[in-house]
Amino acid sequence: MAKSDDDLGLVALLGIGALAIGAIGLSLKHDRDLAEERARRRAMPINWPDGLSQEVFETICRKAAKSIRRLKITSIDGLDVSCEVKTSSGISTWSFSADFYDYGNLSGRWFKSHIENSDSTIPGVFLNKVSEGIKDILYQFKAFSPLSSEEILRSNVDYIDNLFSNAGFTNVSRVPCEKRIWSMFTAKGTVCFIKVDGYSNFSKNQLFESDCLVEIGYFYK
Repeated sequence: MAKSDDDLGLVALLGIGALAIGAIGLSLKHDRDLAEERARRRAMPINWPDGLSQEVFETICRKAAKSIRRLKITSIDGLDVSCEVKTSSGISTWSFSADFYDYGNLSGRWFKSHIENSDSTIPGVFLNKVSEGIKDILYQFKAFSPLSSEEILRSNVDYIDNLFSNAGFTNVSRVPCEKRIWSMFTAKGTVCFIKVDGYSNFSKNQLFESDCLVEIGYFYK
């Protein structure tokens, strides 16, 4: 009986050992996958959007840092930013670093590389300020559709024209259309089709380039 108990104990130990080895293997694979994905994310060449450049990015970073007491940028290398923060006592410092590489895009998304004080909110505040600065420039050349394409049809052309112009679209064009038999009793000035950047189907608040062509077809008589 004692031998049987010993055998069971050995089997249990072997099972626990196998589970531990499996867990370690999964953890190592997870870390390896994360490292490979990070390398992929950072490897793509930066596609600088209109209004953004290395110089502008660095200016945004320095402006964000200037607004936060105790924070100092120690280096900016491409889209990598390293910072140093004084402790509240001022006796010592700690550091953090992050990057804004987003598979070749400068979208405002940031990724922490390392942080020595995980309890502090300062890194997040700083990185979000940089992100907001980037997005302010990105959206300077973007505009959101004020209504969906479905909501626009059968509305008044003046109303729709004003909506798009006020939403920041700079290339709004009216296209006069003749009525068909089935639309003979439709009011003059009614929108009969809409195209934004060539799209006739789009949702409300869909993002477009602000200078894309907006064509508003309407019944002119």
